[in-house]
Amino acid sequence: MISAFLDPFCLPPSSCSLFLARFRCFFPMGKLSKMIFVCLGAIIFSGIIVFDIYNLIERFEYDDFIWAAVFLYIDIFTFFVSTANTL
Repeated sequence: MISAFLDPFCLPPSSCSLFLARFRCFFPMGKLSKMIFVCLGAIIFSGIIVFDIYNLIERFEYDDFIWAAVFLYIDIFTFFVSTANTL
């Protein structure tokens, strides 16, 4: 099952990303570290989007397409904000 395959991919990088964000609040770093942090965030969020698409297909019925679209929109918006931080 793909869900069992993607679970280890989503949780540890997300936790590590949260830890690094808190670390950067207290110890600011240079532009290169910000670029690396943002690129890792984009990779993590793209994996989470794949994981959420699979979960949306499994969880929602055909008539619940509005809620599925809202959840997918939130994921894509988060991915866009993460990649827009590179500028």
